[in-house]
Amino acid sequence: MKIKETYNYLFCKIYSFWETVSIPEFLSEVKAIISIIALQEVTLASLVMYYLTFIGNRSHLGNTKGVTLIISLLLASFNYFYFIHYDQWKLMVKEFRGLPKQKKDKWDKAIGILIVAIVVNFILAWFFYLR
Repeated sequence: MKIKETYNYLFCKIYSFWETVSIPEFLSEVKAIISIIALQEVTLASLVMYYLTFIGNRSHLGNTKGVTLIISLLLASFNYFYFIHYDQWKLMVKEFRGLPKQKKDKWDKAIGILIVAIVVNFILAWFFYLR
């Protein structure tokens, strides 16, 4: 599995989740991108907490609101241009829906493990950071 392919499938899986959960199927692609950005930010927050816990000095943290805003805007811009700007997401979803069931099951497991790993990693990072 390649990183780009995994990233595309993550989008398609979250997109199909939002299409299933949302009562009016409205802006599911935007909801999927917001969900991906949230996962990316949680991953970055975990890395920062691990760094501050095991390597860095917490007193050097200072005012990070500007840096956080810039990183958030960069992630949002990247995801917007990658998925929405040229309607790339429509091709990905069409390809995703055409996959055989065995391949979908394999990808579903991989994406499920990835999302659980991100959440567990964040909880562990938070635990170590607060100690």
